[in-house]
Amino acid sequence: MGYASAKEVLALALPDDLYVDPPQRAHLRARYEPAGVIEGVELLWKKKNGEQIIVSLYARAIRNARGHVVAYEGLVLEVTARKRAEEALRASEARYRNLFENANDMIATFTLDGTITSVNRGLEVTLGWFREELIGQHYSKLATPAALALADERTRRALTGEELSSIFEAEIVRKDGRGVPIEVRSRFIRDAAGQPIGVQGIFRDLTERRRAEAAVLAERTREPELTPREREVLRLLVAGKSNKEIKAALFLSTSTVRTHLSHLFEKLGASDRTQAVMTALKHGLVRLE
Repeated sequence: MGYASAKEVLALALPDDLYVDPPQRAHLRARYEPAGVIEGVELLWKKKNGEQIIVSLYARAIRNARGHVVAYEGLVLEVTARKRAEEALRASEARYRNLFENANDMIATFTLDGTITSVNRGLEVTLGWFREELIGQHYSKLATPAALALADERTRRALTGEELSSIFEAEIVRKDGRGVPIEVRSRFIRDAAGQPIGVQGIFRDLTERRRAEAAVLAERTREPELTPREREVLRLLVAGKSNKEIKAALFLSTSTVRTHLSHLFEKLGASDRTQAVMTALKHGLVRLE
């Protein structure tokens, strides 16, 4: 408390010198004096230098022969550090809960044997399940047989100490039975001793990514649509003919030949004659003669 001696403490003017909120002492006496026992009541006191601290009070009343309270004896424990740690923990848990619930990705936690212990709103929305339908169930309710086998194998290997990538791909199942491709990020949940007691999984829906990849692949493999004249120009181009030779063979003007070549390069995704020829051969648009 910062006082030099017991004499200095005994000289304090209560409650003003000790209580941050002086009326609190009167409320405390009114509540606990009839029973005569105070156990673990937390109060806000102040040190000699004015610094505020949190204390936990344990005391009993001393009464005279008439039953009147003449003094209290007991123990005062400073719990400021503990209370601040508890508040920090509550704030941290609140932040985690907010992130957990509002994440766009699906998040779930499991015991080591696969029992679902929590799911977030993102998982409910994406898969169509209510959390009450999932918590307490085995995760086989969400996984395809292949994904289940993969998860079991990864957990077994990780528990032996093998270093595995925390990111992998799998497939889970919506409530309506449709499969959802996912990217999985997993980690062990550990106890205070560092021993694994569960698993947290963060699942990202890859459906839109897969559609985009398929669209890009289809575009890349789609045969370019060429006009009959462009095919004639392309055939001569593959045969190694120059612009002048193409012009003579097809009775075209120089500018028209250049226009057809420009259209061909654009449709074939080519930047020059060689690349245009390679792309045309790849798609089977022409054959080498």
